[in-house]
Amino acid sequence: MYELFLGNIIIVVTSKMDGDMKDVENVKKLVQGYYMRPVWMKQIHGNDIKIIDQEGEVPSDGVFTSKES
Repeated sequence: MYELFLGNIIIVVTSKMDGDMKDVENVKKLVQGYYMRPVWMKQIHGNDIKIIDQEGEVPSDGVFTSKES
């Protein structure tokens, strides 16, 4: 797992070593230390970026939100 902190924004990038992120339990474990609601992408390999306001899986290649955790 890699973390990037930009002010109050946290970007987390996972790898295979972090487990299968299709497994919701692995996602829940990952976000426990961040005190946030998880959002994860089902990558579609296009140019679709979504604005999100709730947790869960999002079919896209990027997400952003103005919501606080």
